[in-house]
Amino acid sequence: MRLDRTRMWMVLLTLAAIVGVFHGTHLRDPHVDRGDTPAYMAAAYNLARHGTLSEALTSGEPAPAVGREPVYPALLALLIRLDPNGLGRVTPTCIEGSGPCSASFRSGQIANIVLWVLAALVLAQAVLLLPCGTPLAALIAGAYLLLNSPGRNGCNGSSRTRSPSFLYR
Repeated sequence: MRLDRTRMWMVLLTLAAIVGVFHGTHLRDPHVDRGDTPAYMAAAYNLARHGTLSEALTSGEPAPAVGREPVYPALLALLIRLDPNGLGRVTPTCIEGSGPCSASFRSGQIANIVLWVLAALVLAQAVLLLPCGTPLAALIAGAYLLLNSPGRNGCNGSSRTRSPSFLYR
């Protein structure tokens, strides 16, 4: 049986759905104070609450400053505004790890899963567009991204480095 484009997409979309649902149902609370998560969350918080892109966590209006790519903080800021009972409850003390954190990071985690799955599908399509791209090569590329361990482990965070990095360069 030959693997044509239709079968390749059916297999890859099925795998993407299984992986996405599995990781969506096995989320753990992330450690907000690790890696570059505080910087992205601070930028998102300031963008959502003050309309300013800045990683500074101050009690007042922060001065504008760009230290990170703005796309991911903008996505997180949108989630902060759309999810008032979850990510919208994030506070500067929560981001710093110096105070209680009643925020739920589930919407950020789900956004990471969606971006991860989309990245796998975009990669598969990119391989198909290559002059020598075959459905089998596209399936292998997409499945590799879906099943790779660092991506899988990163779905529990709200950090950009654990999601598809080519979307932010």
